[in-house]
Amino acid sequence: MGFGLLLCGYFVLFMMSFGMGEYSFAALLIGGFISFNATVKLKDYCPSFTWTAVMSALYFLFGLWGAVSFVNDMLLLDLPIFGGVAKSAADYVKFGLELAYHLCMLYSVFELSGQLGVKKIRSRALFEMIFMSALGVFQLLIYAIPSLANVENQMPTKFLILFTLVAYIINLFVLYSCYNNICPEGEEMGKERKPSRFKFINNIREKMEEKEARAVRESLEYIKEKQEKKNKKREQRRRR
Repeated sequence: MGFGLLLCGYFVLFMMSFGMGEYSFAALLIGGFISFNATVKLKDYCPSFTWTAVMSALYFLFGLWGAVSFVNDMLLLDLPIFGGVAKSAADYVKFGLELAYHLCMLYSVFELSGQLGVKKIRSRALFEMIFMSALGVFQLLIYAIPSLANVENQMPTKFLILFTLVAYIINLFVLYSCYNNICPEGEEMGKERKPSRFKFINNIREKMEEKEARAVRESLEYIKEKQEKKNKKREQRRRR
């Protein structure tokens, strides 16, 4: 369906690039490309993923700009387009792009899970939208008031980094939940688990599997309905 690919793309795009420093352009290029391919697939099931695909493409272009900038610095070319002002502006662009990417992706997950009745994923996506927005406001305050970054050994900046990492991990969990609970017809939900020696564990598993099966059933019905509508539109175009 695309959630597994999006999970990989997100991990590369944010988790890997987070600690790569000046080489982060490589993660942006690879992650942006993977994320774009994933969201192009997902937009067939939920059109709002189109905006996430656009953001993924912009991330790829941003990574390309970073790669050329890296070569410029390595070869000491001193091209004006990669000067100090441009790099400062790039930080603001990256901030806006990251916030827009997350809000678009999480809204799409929120919308799709709402249509399928997967309430847990829907509530997690809503929480993350609020959390990411709050982090965005906090980061914007640090940009607007530089003195905040220097308060008590840069504690606000350290807290921002910590909570950003937490947000990334939660987002990975949300995407994994989508991958595990929302799939098109023909895809397996995983191998059967061996029964536990403890009855209460087996009861918990049974309840979880029932919920997962219901979510999958609803997702299959929705996807089948979308596919039928697409087929009807194609037939109408052919007749014209």
